[in-house]
Amino acid sequence: MPESPSAQDKKGVTSLSDITRAMKNASSRDQELVKKAYLFAESAHAKHFRNSGEPYIVHPSETAKILAELGGGSATIAAGLLHDTIEDVGVKKEELVKEFGEEINFLVEGVTKLGRLKYKGAPRHNESLRKLFVAMSEDIRVLLIKLADRLHNMRTLAYVPKEKQKRIASETLEIYAPIAYRLGIKKLSRELEDLSFPYVYPKEHEEMKKLLRERHLDRAESLEKFSRSVKNHAHPGRLSLGLLQGLGHHP
Repeated sequence: MPESPSAQDKKGVTSLSDITRAMKNASSRDQELVKKAYLFAESAHAKHFRNSGEPYIVHPSETAKILAELGGGSATIAAGLLHDTIEDVGVKKEELVKEFGEEINFLVEGVTKLGRLKYKGAPRHNESLRKLFVAMSEDIRVLLIKLADRLHNMRTLAYVPKEKQKRIASETLEIYAPIAYRLGIKKLSRELEDLSFPYVYPKEHEEMKKLLRERHLDRAESLEKFSRSVKNHAHPGRLSLGLLQGLGHHP
């Protein structure tokens, strides 16, 4: 079946083919399932847009691609594409079961339930919330979808109203990044931490950037001095004996 025009590759937008290319050892049946979920989500979110102004399908598509890159199976990736259809669009459980079966509906409902858990910021509450996340997720795939969903939301946090940014970033740093770490997905955990840090600790972030700039300038100055030294001592086709000795070469 050919892709719909809207599912074709678009510059800067994750397409259906981007997702299927990222899938590992996917059979034609796996790819068909993901394609069906993509087209269903695209239709369900057709009238919705992100804070960035992009079509909403960008978010579930990116979530699905992250899941594919993590090695998720076709059911996980399909659920990633459909994860907002119940809560944001009002698609009924019966429709999801009819179109995609009980397994995928179970995953989507699990993600929806996790989305209703509220972050309050107290350290004791945070640990309880992490435990509740794990307890409520009867299937590890639900947590993976929620983590992929949060990762893309963090990548686009700049478009969220400023009054919400710190709360979302704090929640990510204190709840989601530790869960990813405990699941052994350290690359994802590190990215969540890196994306959260500027919003939670803006002053420290600016100080760190300043230090890095200074180190870069120091390094650039050292390289410039070395370059001038090479030019001053080099003869056509060879370096002078003095410079070679200075570099630790003793002919």
